[in-house]
Amino acid sequence: MLDTAEFVLKHCPRQTTATIDLGVKLEMLRYTSSALDKAPEFIKDGSS
Repeated sequence: MLDTAEFVLKHCPRQTTATIDLGVKLEMLRYTSSALDKAPEFIKDGSS
């Protein structure tokens, strides 16, 4: 999924509302993914 978004942003010749929104969401996804990588296992799998 990240690769697809990066591809679209790289190959889009100009910035539009859609590409700006995609870029923001891509950064949010990267941040969330990074945070989850650092989270304890019980948070990742949803168990208590």
